[in-house]
Amino acid sequence: MQAPAHPLRLDADGTLAVVQDEAVVRQSLAQLAGTRGVGPRDSTGELPWAPEYGASLDVLRFGPLGGLLAELVSARVVGQAQEHEPRARITSVKSASNPADNSVSLELTFGSPSTARDSVVVQR
Repeated sequence: MQAPAHPLRLDADGTLAVVQDEAVVRQSLAQLAGTRGVGPRDSTGELPWAPEYGASLDVLRFGPLGGLLAELVSARVVGQAQEHEPRARITSVKSASNPADNSVSLELTFGSPSTARDSVVVQR
């Protein structure tokens, strides 16, 4: 499986860069985490053609840092991945709040078709 690289860029030979296999799934999960979908503060979502696409993590930005926030981030990303990225087949999730740098980290283990691991850090 392959897809255009995100952000779009050119290879050294001047052709459109592509990513393959687990990199495609990683890229898609990062896009899901960084996109604002329909939510309580936004009835349209960021993408007019797919308003329900996106974890809407921006609405959690000012929540109190702690275990509950880490679980909310985890639930939103995993829920969106299950709905919009079936290739990921998530097998485990670890989330943690990081008071030292005011962030939440999320580690996903997924199979696509082999096992891969990816981390998302949400800075507040």
